[in-house]
Amino acid sequence: MPKVTRRKIGFVLIRFLPERKQWRASFRDQDGRYVRRLLWTSDYAEAVTIAEQINRRLLQGRGYLPSARRTDNHSVRETLEESIRHSGGNEKTKRDYVYFGNYFLAWLKNTHSGIQNWYQLLPAHVREYQLYCQRKGYAYDTIRQRLYVVRMAAKYMSSNYPERYRLITLDLKLKRDRKQAVRYLTHKQLEGYLGFLCERYPDIYPITMLQGLAGLRILEAINLRRQDVDFASSTITITETPKHKPKTLSSYRQIPIAGRVVEAIQATLEWRKIVPIEGYIFTNPKGELWSTDWICRKIKRSLREYAAMLRNPAVADLRPHELRATFVTMMCSFGVSDRILKRYIGHTIDDIMGKHYEGTSLENLRVVVRELEKRWNDKNEPSLHSNYIERQAVHAGRWD
Repeated sequence: MPKVTRRKIGFVLIRFLPERKQWRASFRDQDGRYVRRLLWTSDYAEAVTIAEQINRRLLQGRGYLPSARRTDNHSVRETLEESIRHSGGNEKTKRDYVYFGNYFLAWLKNTHSGIQNWYQLLPAHVREYQLYCQRKGYAYDTIRQRLYVVRMAAKYMSSNYPERYRLITLDLKLKRDRKQAVRYLTHKQLEGYLGFLCERYPDIYPITMLQGLAGLRILEAINLRRQDVDFASSTITITETPKHKPKTLSSYRQIPIAGRVVEAIQATLEWRKIVPIEGYIFTNPKGELWSTDWICRKIKRSLREYAAMLRNPAVADLRPHELRATFVTMMCSFGVSDRILKRYIGHTIDDIMGKHYEGTSLENLRVVVRELEKRWNDKNEPSLHSNYIERQAVHAGRWD
């Protein structure tokens, strides 16, 4: 039984009934009739929230709809689906939301099978789900992604139906246990890895070059189109495509790339059996764009095999995104300025000067390519690179 058993909120008096283990609200409606209503909760904070809603309705002269929550037709599944549908994400993002939302639905079914509608969810349930994920030992990013779908749905319902739902994730906080060190391949390891890909995984060789030697994000590399590449000036343009939208405004950019990257892209286009109308460069034999999951699995597999060859287990744990970190780390070691590098990889400049006044030309960005080509060790890798260019016709139809 709560410590507070009675409270007056505006025109509404709430009282806890121990025999029913529920709160009751008493008030006079706009017609002057005395009304008593049993509330749907035994929690004091929830009762106060409902009483505040009733009081607002009385002040507005609209009265109170006691059956609003009982007749609610927003199930938890329907709420997640509706919020995902209105999220504004692309197809890939929405599929990810569905994937992580299904984990929450499965957990809810196993632990709280009686909860069917969204109004039955309490902040305690969301915190319980967070603790469940943490006890399972999931990584920070995994927990964050699983909770994000619930956060998004809670925000959607509370903003679109403010009189019926509150933001149940308002006090939800997720902290990193510790800051993880940046993981990357060394300059020599990257040289060896690209040579390894030439021999063993020629299908993903150009994509990994765009990450490791041009600093592209994985989605930027996969969604590159023929019309985005200028072979005459050795530049590529990162812009919006039918299947991909750049991450931020700073991600829209035109950057120069190294000669060997241009050669790998050109060889891929020359020996492509089916060229899609949209102009996508990296497609399967049917002319369809490769999925991000397929590319990531392939890169992870190649890293594990390369790690076994090096007898270095740390390399096996690298993720595809850390090829981009390898590029940034390598360019910093070559002495490229932080501001030029941020412009090149599509990161936002934080200071006022960089945001509003200082521009960066294409020629300024060419310093990145000059430093890369000047310092790249080409004693062994070029022969493998040349072999890749020559053998591209053979490998054109061999996609695992």
